[in-house]
Amino acid sequence: MRVPIDGYLRHAGCFYRAPASLVQQLVELCSNRDEVWIRAHGITRAHYRRCYQPGTWLPAPIMRPEPPTTPPAARIATPAVAAPELADYAELCA
Repeated sequence: MRVPIDGYLRHAGCFYRAPASLVQQLVELCSNRDEVWIRAHGITRAHYRRCYQPGTWLPAPIMRPEPPTTPPAARIATPAVAAPELADYAELCA
């Protein structure tokens, strides 16, 4: 199977993380009664004890921190400009 962008492979309802260097590469996900391992290019790259609780992530995903709050936008003082009267436009067009 191909390693997805998050790096976790699903097996029997549980998720096992492959090394980051294997993202988007083809790997073998092997298992027996007690273990799950990930092989790439004939080499075992990750090894886990098998979990039988569906929805378990091994190892637990690292949540990224919340982004910092943005400061309020600075107010820019704009000068008040009075529009010319319509009579001034009429003189320009005549």
